Parts: sequence; C-alpha cells; structure tokens
Amino acid sequence: MVLRVEDGGVGMTTDELDGLFQPFRSSFPKGTGLGLAIVHRIVTEHGGEVAVSSSPGAGTTVRLCFPAGAGAAASGAGRSHDVSPAEPTVSEPADVSLATGTYGAGAR
Repeated sequence: MVLRVEDGGVGMTTDELDGLFQPFRSSFPKGTGLGLAIVHRIVTEHGGEVAVSSSPGAGTTVRLCFPAGAGAAASGAGRSHDVSPAEPTVSEPADVSLATGTYGAGAR
C-alpha cells in the first residue's frame, strides 16, 4: 500500500532533504524536529519505507510505502519488500492538510 501526500509549497533544498529524518532538526520556528523522525521510525519498524522528493519552488511529495500482507513486518519479510511502481487510482482525490490534521475531500 502506498500513501502519497503532495503539496505546492516552497519545497526543500538538498541539504534540507539530507537531514529530514534527524531528530530535533526543524526548519519551522516552533517545530520540535520530532515529527518526521517518529514517522520514519514507525514506518520502517513495520517493514515500510518513506520516500521524499522535493526541489525549491516546486513543492514536496512524501510517499509512505507499506508491505502487503499481515505479519510481513513481524517476520522481517517486509524489510526487503519491493513496492510496485503501480499505485492505486482514486477517482476523486482527497485533500490532506498536515497543518490542521484534517483529511478528506475538500479539507483545507
């Protein structure tokens, strides 16, 4: 299963991407720098992967890839799981707002 979140924000430089999952590193004035570090750890401990692509002025795309099948993470099999490049098609895309924690069609 793949969950992809995209935005049209300011994007990130290569240096920002390199330290993205380091604890206590944040580019936000009130950020703790723990959010993405925790996400990365939870996803990888369940046999998944986190992929981020971004460039300045072009926004950011975050992909959370989870292994298929119950017990994949428990057996360790998910750690080497290849994620298919084919992603499910959604007829009506849902908007996700990371700032407010809301989701669903039309979330702002």
